[in-house]
Amino acid sequence: MPYKHLFFDLDDTLWDSRRNADETLRELFAVFRLAEEYGLEEDTFVAVFQRVNYALWDRYSAGEITQQQLRDIRFPLVFGELGIKHLPNGSQMQAFFLATCPRKPHLMPHASEVLQQLRGRYRLHIITNGFDDVQFVKMESSGIAGYFEEVVTSLRAGCQKPNRLIFDYARHRTQAAPADCLMIGDNLLADIAGAQNAEIDHVFYNPGRVTHQFWRKTPKRWRI
Repeated sequence: MPYKHLFFDLDDTLWDSRRNADETLRELFAVFRLAEEYGLEEDTFVAVFQRVNYALWDRYSAGEITQQQLRDIRFPLVFGELGIKHLPNGSQMQAFFLATCPRKPHLMPHASEVLQQLRGRYRLHIITNGFDDVQFVKMESSGIAGYFEEVVTSLRAGCQKPNRLIFDYARHRTQAAPADCLMIGDNLLADIAGAQNAEIDHVFYNPGRVTHQFWRKTPKRWRI
């Protein structure tokens, strides 16, 4: 039976989180004069942010911290690891990051061409764990908002991938039967295990050719 509904993850499946965040962090480094003010090296700052951000998103996905806590503690933790305990403009950095990064336009390679080919042949939707206040900006900024009928966020569904309830919510919103659905995503745990939990077919998007033996082994990814 052919699929009727294609559900896409957003970050690192369509929208290039790594490239967009990298550009933003380097702009932030210059705007806040982090080399002059704190003696930091740009590449080191970006690498530490990457590691801290991964860990905080893992904690958020596990339900250990809230969205606001993630945002409040992210930059203090980054600078703490860099040996800077007093950060008077941390809130301004966070505001700059949140205002700038979602407006970056870069998509994953060939994402636009793929969506153009699929438009009209399938009903296209998004299922994302990302936050409402930035996910819709990302889609508008990158020119893909018009492709999707339903955008299901974890806030709207009241739960996150891989919980099957977010997939059930998406199916309810689209009136889609499980056999009519296909989930496409880059995260083995959130997207692939989540689709398995919901008993719908799935495609693992793996542009980095990450070696994996078990679907529960989740590759690292950028989030904002």
